[in-house]
Amino acid sequence: MLGKHQKLEMLEVQNCDSVEEIFEVLEKRSCMIEEVVAKGEEIPRFVFSKLTNLYLGMLPSLKSFYAEMHFSEWPNLKVLKVYGCNNVEILASEVLSIRGSHGDSQQPLFFFYKDAFPSLKKLELREMPRLKHLWRGNFLPSNAFQNLKTLKVSECDSLENSWSSSVSFQNLSTLQVSKCDGLRYLLTPSKTKTLGQLTRVNVSDCKRMEEIVTHLGNVSDCKRMEEIVTHLGDEVMENSIVFNNLDCLELHCLSSLKSFCCGDYSLEFSCLKKVVVRQCLEMETFCHGVLSTPKLERLQWTEGEDEVEECWEGNLNSTIQYLYKNMKVWSSNQD
Repeated sequence: MLGKHQKLEMLEVQNCDSVEEIFEVLEKRSCMIEEVVAKGEEIPRFVFSKLTNLYLGMLPSLKSFYAEMHFSEWPNLKVLKVYGCNNVEILASEVLSIRGSHGDSQQPLFFFYKDAFPSLKKLELREMPRLKHLWRGNFLPSNAFQNLKTLKVSECDSLENSWSSSVSFQNLSTLQVSKCDGLRYLLTPSKTKTLGQLTRVNVSDCKRMEEIVTHLGNVSDCKRMEEIVTHLGDEVMENSIVFNNLDCLELHCLSSLKSFCCGDYSLEFSCLKKVVVRQCLEMETFCHGVLSTPKLERLQWTEGEDEVEECWEGNLNSTIQYLYKNMKVWSSNQD
């Protein structure tokens, strides 16, 4: 059927409990384009030249797009939504990387050789408890995710802190992360340098998240040390973190969050106009370094489910510190 689907523009598969792959292996080399990629071996190639929307939802048994070694091309895919796929551990990977990994039982949902979602604008991943990596491989194609504008990730508790370390989101404008309890932080200082077009960040209900941009010098356990060693190779140890286009930052129900960044970095938000902090009761200050928010004039906040209020004590750091101190005083009086 693959040859008949070259004109397909939308593919939606959902609520199929037994589906393990989208295309099943019935006959070797039947109706598939073969391409030699390594050591003379022929690998099936799936090309969906006109597909613009792909939705995979509530497929608890889904493991991969195709059960055997293959690679796929989605040159015009604009929207990809994957949710309720409990067995998926890796969203995408390069073919040669997995082929060289002996004893690795993790199979990605999609294999790529050259192009990895070059036209994708919106990616949503939700209710995937085993998802660990968005991308896995020795290299990332230069045009991978190059046009991605919106990334939404929710209820992916196994997602590792290195989730974005090998992926460049140079055109990302909206980042939303919620209910990912495995994350201790969202970004590294070096990763912020690739997010020049980011305009909105919304982080909510991540129980273990202690900071949004990590301070690499703060080691609390062995796992954190491994994360640091992973990032030190490409981390540029500068004292300045700049968000040129971020104008809206929302932090909701982050019970372990202490600050936006616990390190001694200078933070610059040239366009930041809206900051919302809701039920972040351990947030003592916004940052520990020099902070610049020339266009910000108020903080919207709430301690509970009440309507959001506004507060301003001259600058964002002073406002957060003021609210934290008053909240602690109020808690003591209640006790």
